[in-house]
Amino acid sequence: MITEEELFASIRTQADKEFPFVVYRKPGEKSVKLICQTSAETYSGEDLDTPGFVFAAFDSLNRSLLIPIAEAEVFNCNYENRPVSQPVPPQPEQPMPARNSQDQIKHEKLVQSGIDQIKTSSIDKIVLARAEKVKFHDPDPIPIFRRLLDRYEDAFVYFWYHPETGTWMGATPETLLHSERNRFKTMALAGTQVYEEGSEITWRQKEIEEQAIVTSYIDKELQKISEVKELKIGEPYNVRAGNLLHIRTDIQGSFDSSSALSRIVTALHPTPAICGIPKAEALQFILQNEEMDREYYSGYLGEVQLSKEVKRNSNRRNQENQQFASISRVSNLYVNLRCMKLEQDIAKIFVGGGITKDSNAGEEWYETVNKSVTMRRVLVK
Repeated sequence: MITEEELFASIRTQADKEFPFVVYRKPGEKSVKLICQTSAETYSGEDLDTPGFVFAAFDSLNRSLLIPIAEAEVFNCNYENRPVSQPVPPQPEQPMPARNSQDQIKHEKLVQSGIDQIKTSSIDKIVLARAEKVKFHDPDPIPIFRRLLDRYEDAFVYFWYHPETGTWMGATPETLLHSERNRFKTMALAGTQVYEEGSEITWRQKEIEEQAIVTSYIDKELQKISEVKELKIGEPYNVRAGNLLHIRTDIQGSFDSSSALSRIVTALHPTPAICGIPKAEALQFILQNEEMDREYYSGYLGEVQLSKEVKRNSNRRNQENQQFASISRVSNLYVNLRCMKLEQDIAKIFVGGGITKDSNAGEEWYETVNKSVTMRRVLVK
């Protein structure tokens, strides 16, 4: 276990060498983990068989990268969150998007084309995204990462660097997959509204239907995989992510072959929450119409096949067995939402929203503006 001072010093040392690294904290945990690759070599994360940390793009045609545990040093730190002051208004260099700006006009046009496509095709939903470039004062990424840690305790918070991708940070609320031994969990997350303290939570029929579509689609895709067994779909409930609320349904099951993990991830990614339904048709529309490269936004990232020691039940009468422990393989993968790419003093913030036949282009624009606040608020001191 290292101190916070040692943690951030190690990050700076690794960044100076320009070797790949990732530092992250899982939702609800105190421990921050730093994985520093011991060379600048590039490793592929396509097969999900090698223990390490994977960073995968939205488009599967782009390269999936891995920091293998066998080629890295690993450090753990108990991080104490600092008190978060009241939100600071954006500084002059970070104005919110202007009303009727070129960005707004362009995005609303894109959304309307998506609505028109849905009405005249078999597509039920398309997720359309855009990027905002925001200038900030201090180009040092470590204070920004600390503010992410302090503000978003219930999200997967990360800071990734690789010579092939540059620097990325995020605080994502969405799990793609958790697996341990032969069991897995995933979720269907959709619908967005701004969280207001003390207000009654109500959802429009559009958001309720959108989330139900996502849940049904994931269920059907997992049913197609012969190795998947005991599939269970939970009831939808509200979940908070920073200043936003979503509707979430938990999904779990088991699999009966060690190679099934990759097939499950392929079935899930890209999820309906970041691509659309049906996946192939929605993806084709996105790639042909968004006019930007999502890169690693709405891809996935996280731990793959890491070892976890499971000790025997301490209540057993035969205490001699306590000296033995089993080792299980654990994977924790997250959808790369609420994220940004840092390039010197410019943050490229990626945001998007689900489009259905009942969507309104103007409302969808403002939903992306609300989502951008998650990253904007950590760019100011």
